[in-house]
Amino acid sequence: MLFVSDFIVSYIIFFKNNLLISIIIPVINLITPFVATFLIHRLIKRHHFLERSQDVFKFIVLTIPSPLISSILAALTLCASGIAPWAAFSNVCRTWLTSDSAGILIVTPLLLAWLQKSASPRSFHRQQIIELGFVLLSMIAIVRVAFWGGYPIEYMVIPPLDISENCPSISVTNL
Repeated sequence: MLFVSDFIVSYIIFFKNNLLISIIIPVINLITPFVATFLIHRLIKRHHFLERSQDVFKFIVLTIPSPLISSILAALTLCASGIAPWAAFSNVCRTWLTSDSAGILIVTPLLLAWLQKSASPRSFHRQQIIELGFVLLSMIAIVRVAFWGGYPIEYMVIPPLDISENCPSISVTNL
């Protein structure tokens, strides 16, 4: 399914009327999850590998080779096909590496934490819902001020994160 969706996006948006590149790039993109999954299963050997700090460190170290391989292969493909000039090889490689690494290091732990089965059933208490609602409303207000008011947002998200960190009933900050 991943290959099909990547192929459709590649063929329609990025590489119009270039069927060969639209097939090669999704194949290269599949290298990243396959290599990362193989390394994680081979070297961490735990089903819930984000529970221990040493496993989190191993996860970070093990996710370096897979996007590195796919970024080099993708940059080689784009430059060899003439889509990108050879002078831009390092920039293409760096951009590909950054996007793949960010996806692995940000999205993967978030999805795994959400999908992880808990030993106890989850239920929300009234106080938790009120606290979470307050944090979400404050985040919406900050985003409204930052984007429509033209103010910098770098430090404006700290208060809601601090509030959510200090509320023991909200575990959103742990993600």
